[in-house]
This record gives sequence, structure tokens and C-alpha cells, in this order.
Amino acid sequence: MAFNNNDLLTEVAEYYTTKLAEHGETPRGVDWNGEESQTLRFEQLCKIIDTSKHFSINDIGCGYGALYDYLTEK
Repeated sequence: MAFNNNDLLTEVAEYYTTKLAEHGETPRGVDWNGEESQTLRFEQLCKIIDTSKHFSINDIGCGYGALYDYLTEK
């Protein structure tokens, strides 16, 4: 059975709504393996940032703002 765009969007929204309900605003709530894998991903992303200069990041995605928290702790 073929999906139309609305069916696919509904299915994805339901999937992540369930994950968030089960795990809350945590890495698992956005379907990452856990905090360790999320931290590793953030570390890899930060390798391309030249922190000796002012920089900005446009973090638009499917998360819950954890990258911002990670950066402010650094």
C-alpha cells in the first residue's frame, strides 16, 4: 500500500509522540540510543566549529534543545 505525504507525516508524528510520552525530553524520547550516543554526536558536530572566533548555530531539527544545553556547558 502506497503512502501519500499526509499519511507519512501522520505516521512519523505518531511515532515520535509515542517516544516522547514513553521517555520524556531525553535522548531516547527523540529515538537516540541514549545520552552517550547523543553526546558523541554533539562532540563530532563541534569538531567543525572554530571556537576561537564568534560563531552561531542554527539548530532546527527534531530534538528538544539538547545541543544548546551541551554547548552552554562547554
